[in-house]
Amino acid sequence: MSLKCDAILLAFSLGMILSTRALESQSQSKLHSAVKMTMKAKATLRYQLEVARMRREHEESMANLTKHTTLENACNILKQDAHAKPALVSLVEQSLKTHTASLAGTFFRGTSKHGYSPTGGVAKARDMLNSMLSNASLNLERTHYECSVFFKQQCSMMESTREDISGSNGEAADYRGCVLLCQKEINVCEINIPRIKFELDTAMAECAKRKSFLERDLKVVMEDITVMESVLALTDCGNSGSGFLQTDIQLLKCEEECGSFIAVNHTSLQSKLAQLQSPFMRQSIQSSLQEAFVQDNIAKPTEFKNDPLPQQAIPSDPCNGISYDVGKGSGGSGSGHNCRIPRGPNCLSLQNKFLIIMSDTVDKRDELLDDLEKLRVGCLKTKHTLEAEIQAYTIKLGDEDAKLAECTGGENTAAEEARMKSEQHDEMKTAMMQTRTSCSSKLRGFESEICALKKIRGELFKIKGDTHPFFMDCEVGDWEAEECSVTCGGSRGRGSQVLRRQVITAPSGGGMACPPLTMTQSCNEQPCPVDCSLGEWSGWSGCSARCGGGVQENTRSITVHPKYDGEPCGETTVTQACNMQACDRDCRLGRWTRWSKCSKACGTGSMKRFRFVRFPAVGMGKCPSRRSGKRLQFRKCSNGPCEQEMAKPLVCKSQVDVSVVLDASGTVGPDGWKTTKEFAKLFSTSFEGADTDAQLSFVAFSGPKSLKKMDACTGKGGQSVDLATDCKIKMVSPFGEKTSTGRSKLESVAFMAGTRLLSGAMEMARSEFTLARRGSTKVALIVTGSRPTKKWATYMAARQLNRAVDKVMFVAVKSNDQALREFQFWSTRPSIENVVPLRDFKSLNTVDMVDKLVTSICDKVSKA
Repeated sequence: MSLKCDAILLAFSLGMILSTRALESQSQSKLHSAVKMTMKAKATLRYQLEVARMRREHEESMANLTKHTTLENACNILKQDAHAKPALVSLVEQSLKTHTASLAGTFFRGTSKHGYSPTGGVAKARDMLNSMLSNASLNLERTHYECSVFFKQQCSMMESTREDISGSNGEAADYRGCVLLCQKEINVCEINIPRIKFELDTAMAECAKRKSFLERDLKVVMEDITVMESVLALTDCGNSGSGFLQTDIQLLKCEEECGSFIAVNHTSLQSKLAQLQSPFMRQSIQSSLQEAFVQDNIAKPTEFKNDPLPQQAIPSDPCNGISYDVGKGSGGSGSGHNCRIPRGPNCLSLQNKFLIIMSDTVDKRDELLDDLEKLRVGCLKTKHTLEAEIQAYTIKLGDEDAKLAECTGGENTAAEEARMKSEQHDEMKTAMMQTRTSCSSKLRGFESEICALKKIRGELFKIKGDTHPFFMDCEVGDWEAEECSVTCGGSRGRGSQVLRRQVITAPSGGGMACPPLTMTQSCNEQPCPVDCSLGEWSGWSGCSARCGGGVQENTRSITVHPKYDGEPCGETTVTQACNMQACDRDCRLGRWTRWSKCSKACGTGSMKRFRFVRFPAVGMGKCPSRRSGKRLQFRKCSNGPCEQEMAKPLVCKSQVDVSVVLDASGTVGPDGWKTTKEFAKLFSTSFEGADTDAQLSFVAFSGPKSLKKMDACTGKGGQSVDLATDCKIKMVSPFGEKTSTGRSKLESVAFMAGTRLLSGAMEMARSEFTLARRGSTKVALIVTGSRPTKKWATYMAARQLNRAVDKVMFVAVKSNDQALREFQFWSTRPSIENVVPLRDFKSLNTVDMVDKLVTSICDKVSKA
């Protein structure tokens, strides 16, 4: 049984050696031609190359031993074999001695004894030699197998280790990229945070500086308003136009080297005016006094009389009432000035001038308050924006610091793993090389033993008289492997594979028996592939640019890096373009609308058409204003001449709702208010009669003189007010009342003699239009003159009124250029048709004026 096992192992070894000779050249070709090989293929190829090397060395060693091994050397090898039996060693030694002593005869060589058969001793020696030969072959095959398996395992493990090193290096490289990116972001934060803080400090300092300037100017204006309230109290002439100042006050025109100026010859009033601080107020006072002086001292035409010459009168005393100092006499205005005293001004006219100045001062206050509020909002917005940027960068800095620590730790871990794997690889390489040397030594020893045993076996039979001894050892084919039980991870007995081979030549003539024909070996010991695993997409980042083309980024992290020829990672970063629109793009306008109907029922009027904004401007792009010629166009039109009567105005035949707003403020004066009411009554007759379809409402307005009430009437302070009593804004006749009733109520409205709170009157008219009829033409007609109080509030009220009605018209009586510009801005376009300037109130109450307004308001008119 022992001989049979030895023969099986010997045949296995020889089969492995013979069957893989052709693999050497084939493996070499594959190694150099493969572009990309799996880890298993790399390990298998190295194993095949090593097996081919071992076989080549085995064949070379056997050939060399067969050629040079002598019988004496073979005997020495047999003596040194620990497994050699003493009887066999004794028989071999005795036979060799007998052979040496009988060298002269030819008994041992060249003589053939027919019918020769080995003696019992020789047969026994042959069997023992075959047994030893089987053991040596078994040891050789076992050593081949163990060394090849060890080499294969070491190659596979070293390949796995190299894969681990490569994977760790890849992880380290990824973490290094993360570290560099974090460092870059940290540097950006470290640069931007101080820069934005400096910008914040600079912006807040500038805000504080501008605020101090505005508060300084506001303080001056508020003090001037207090002074003007005192001035208005001193110039309160009453509704009758008479008061104590009517006779006490005088205006002085004084001359000095730099020019002339107007002074007031009233101690209390001049003291108050001297308290005004702002240059704007002083200039306004001087301009108003100059106007009052000119209006009240207009030279009258000379009346020539042919009276006889008078007799010479006695001269008056020139020293009476004066001193030696010029200007110190009665009516002097001060040292160094030559002042002339004309007659005293009209009290009501002077008060109206001061009311205008008070109104302008209040507007200046509101402007400063608005500037302060805008500054507060703008600075607060700037502060919040910059603080938000600082906070965002601070949060980002903390996140990047944490991420940097994580990436640095990951890089260190990956580098340490790579270092440890490298040391492990070196240890496995050293062990493999040491084992390789040991295997080569063992293989050479077993090969020498096999060669010696074969030499002794043949020589022993020759010595005993067999001239041509014949031994047929068993010969088997190559191993044929069945399928492995696993595709990967077959180490530690988890993978097994059955090998089978066939007998090619059976043993004869006392040759060595056949080795085993089946065996089981481990297989596919390489680690199983580890596929890449990716995290979830982070979502698209913000665009890198608001316009002009930017980039959005979407990223995901690697949770498991690929190993052992696993599926590689896909894209970890994708980008897409965003905000491709131009940073600065002008708006795009739509098509022109159709031309409107003619604005005049008769006579020359205008038609208009619009272009609406289809796409708004972007960035610094430009867009024409609503009143630009690129968006609003006019052209003349005519519905024929008007058929007028000199005695009666034209009659409106259209469906209209008209709110008539009448100015009863101090600048109008009692006579002007009387003329205004007469105009309103004449105007109302154009909307009465057969086939008329009109509604009229009348609003009379002035305004409070005190700043407190003025603020309350414009919604400041949160106080409730009575419009008629506190604000002097009165709804005389609403829509729905008969026109004759409205005329009667208007006749009873007295002159109000206050400021001009036009904004409140506009708001009242706008509220009244909520009661207007659907489908009617809605028109607001405002009769006024001077610039209104609270200009900003008037601007906002005019915007709201223009949105609520079809047309806003102004009749501007005795208005200066600045007032006309404001009325043109607040009226409906074209302003040349909807703003009617008049030189005086006499031009207001005429049939021509009423006809001009009626033809602009109504589409259809007729004679009375």
